[in-house]
Amino acid sequence: MIQIGAPLVGSYNYGEVARSILIAFAASYAALDLGGRVTAARGWPRAAWLTGGAIAMGIGIWAMHFKGMLAFHLPVKVAYHWPTVLASLVIGVLASAIALYVATRQKMGPAEAWTGSLIIGGGMAAMHYVGMAAMRMAAVARFDPLVVTLSVVLAILFSRLALMFTFDYRDDFRGTTLARLISAAGMGAAISLMHYTAMAAGSFIPAAMLLNLSHTVSISPLGSYGISIVTLLVLGTVILTSSVDRRLAAQAQELQTSERFRQIADNLQIVLSLSSADFSTHLYVNRTYEKIWGRTVESLYADPNSWLEAIHPNDRGRVSDFLQRLTRGEAVDDQEYRIVRPDGSTRWIAGRGYPIVDAQGHLYRIVGSASDITERKHAEERQREYEKAVEGLEEMIVVVDREYRYLLANRAFLKYRNLERETLLGRLVPDFLDREVFDRITKPKLDESFQGRVVHYELRYKYPHLGERDLNVSYFPIEGPHGVDRVACVLQDVTERKRAHAAIRQEQEQAQRYLDVAEVILLALDLEGRITMINRKGCATLGWEDRELLGRDWIDTCLPVRTKDKLRIIPQPSRRRSLVYREPDSY
Repeated sequence: MIQIGAPLVGSYNYGEVARSILIAFAASYAALDLGGRVTAARGWPRAAWLTGGAIAMGIGIWAMHFKGMLAFHLPVKVAYHWPTVLASLVIGVLASAIALYVATRQKMGPAEAWTGSLIIGGGMAAMHYVGMAAMRMAAVARFDPLVVTLSVVLAILFSRLALMFTFDYRDDFRGTTLARLISAAGMGAAISLMHYTAMAAGSFIPAAMLLNLSHTVSISPLGSYGISIVTLLVLGTVILTSSVDRRLAAQAQELQTSERFRQIADNLQIVLSLSSADFSTHLYVNRTYEKIWGRTVESLYADPNSWLEAIHPNDRGRVSDFLQRLTRGEAVDDQEYRIVRPDGSTRWIAGRGYPIVDAQGHLYRIVGSASDITERKHAEERQREYEKAVEGLEEMIVVVDREYRYLLANRAFLKYRNLERETLLGRLVPDFLDREVFDRITKPKLDESFQGRVVHYELRYKYPHLGERDLNVSYFPIEGPHGVDRVACVLQDVTERKRAHAAIRQEQEQAQRYLDVAEVILLALDLEGRITMINRKGCATLGWEDRELLGRDWIDTCLPVRTKDKLRIIPQPSRRRSLVYREPDSY
């Protein structure tokens, strides 16, 4: 082989260059799209997507390189050794398989990413230079080592970039189509830049040589177009298949989610509905509608206005306003109304509605919910009756729940504590009572009453504005739907009464001391002749203890006998004593 003259001057067919870049773009988009499908698949579908995707991507990237080589024209005839060309295609497929495998792993750290980039970039460079080695012509290829090195480095860097984009946008729900298009354009440009850098590394010097054209083919312009068309068809088919699979998977997931939602919704205690924007059609209503309205869901689907027929006549105007606000796109919350069930019973309902708009902002659907609040309304009515019944009582009365929260307080309690009703209701008992007293006395007594027992006790408490006060406290359990859920507390301030009793006892004790020093019998009888007081002299004379005499009948106890000038007192037989006293002149 004899080299002849200067290197051959080649030129590019820019139409072929453009088509190669288009193929690079399509292959890049396919890579991003396939990343999501391979990741989402499990088991054999994942293996199938990985294999099919690797073949399609490999063909796309190989076609881009081969088209780039065909775009370069030399002033000598060029043929291609097809086994070598096939080897370059196999390398491209293997590199694509590695790229997809690395990019679709659950985690990809820096070490995995750079290892994959080295393998993939090396494979891409090998595919290119093996493809150039398939050229058969009357010239010898020479490569600039520096440019070759640069092309390999670019292949590795661009592979790292491709992995990053594919990993980031592999999830179908991350990244919009526009983002994937921009990413694909960037990756396609990077792949093209790497290829044409590698092409620039080679120069071709004419040589006198005997060409071995066995197993070679010449690529005509028609064949070149065929490569482009076939490659784009393969990539388009892959992208279309991926899109269809993604839609089918989304529909399957939506159906699964919808079925799961139906199962959950049918077990809820509230009615859920999805209607058209004008309420002409009910798209979904859960089975709770049957429990509350007493009508079947099928009847509602057949007649979308049948639920309105159950509205209490006095509430239909309010419900009509509620629906009109929804059709205007306003959200409505806690709209209360009554319904009449087929059995004649009335239920209270709390309705809510929320409009849903489409991408253009037009009203699209209306989501509604309805809760049965009959028990709550009855409880509120009972509460009002309690309040009305206890408001005018002199006793202080409050009602607390199991969380020790004030639910009710009458005027007497509020006045006594110098509190406003709005300040007290809804607050906790410890907020207005000394914490130590609450924990040590009040809470245990309340807990005892919540067990269903009536509790009475006395409490001395020091109020900031009243000082020390004595209270009689009584707790009465109140039954709810699920047992005792409230306790009524009745409080009486007995401070003055206890002080009065103490003063009376003190006066009695003082009077008793005066009587006990008297040397005559002094006693007091009630209207029925029972002894209510007797001094010490009387007890000693009669031979009884005072506790034995108090409350006894005077006649039966002392048996007095009247004589002309004296009153003889004869003790009972068990008392062997008889004393005679001179009658007072006034007797």
